[in-house]
Amino acid sequence: MKIFIQILIKALILVGLISILGLSWSESKWMESSFIDVRAALLVFVAPIFVLILFQKESILWGQIFRRLRQTSQLSHRELMEDLEKNTALARGQYGYSHLLKMTESHIDSTVKYAGEMVSARFNSEELAQLLLHRIQAEDAQWQAVYSSFGFLAKMAPYFGMMATVIGMVKLLENMSDFSHISANMALAMQGTLYGLVSFLLFYSPMQRFFQDLRSQMMRRNEMVMQWFIFITEQADPTFIQKELRSNLLTSDSSQKSEKADSVVSVRSAT
Repeated sequence: MKIFIQILIKALILVGLISILGLSWSESKWMESSFIDVRAALLVFVAPIFVLILFQKESILWGQIFRRLRQTSQLSHRELMEDLEKNTALARGQYGYSHLLKMTESHIDSTVKYAGEMVSARFNSEELAQLLLHRIQAEDAQWQAVYSSFGFLAKMAPYFGMMATVIGMVKLLENMSDFSHISANMALAMQGTLYGLVSFLLFYSPMQRFFQDLRSQMMRRNEMVMQWFIFITEQADPTFIQKELRSNLLTSDSSQKSEKADSVVSVRSAT
């Protein structure tokens, strides 16, 4: 049943893509306005998304992605580190196990909550490390899929803009004797190029960069959580654990500064 639904969705997407290509050759007046050529907008902003859905191999769990984004907005990397540091001594005390379960049961971060469930299942440190590593890799694959999707759209949008330009120029040359169609076809050609550049420079490329940085931040965040729980289960010294948390935060801050510096240099070199 699931495979049938997927095939049906892809068939509908294919029909929609063919319809957009067909509409780009139409002469409907409602698709032409003084400001926006609907044909060019459909080709640049909608058609690449249809192509992405049609040929995408890995499914993206958008619910999980938005949930993690909400969690990071509610609890930043620094706040999470401070929360773990505050609970280090309590999780190592006489009632450390019960305190750890109580802390993780209602925690905002889903990785912390999952790790607490694994600790309550009495997994040792090695088993816990394997389980957390598997979860982190699965989440990282989701972030990689989102990053790749926006990278694909960033590449395809200018191509579809060029397609709109070519279609507009072809229709313009076909109707050189009919002056009523010259402005509409010229609008399709020029707006296709404009929309392709705008979508690449102002939306898809920044979003790709955003998710690339977010992916690395989430990896460091999850690794910090995994390291903290392993240290707790191994009964490591609280002072040592707190030092490791602080060093993790310093590494994260320095890497973010270097990423910002690299982006500034790339923008300056492009200009």
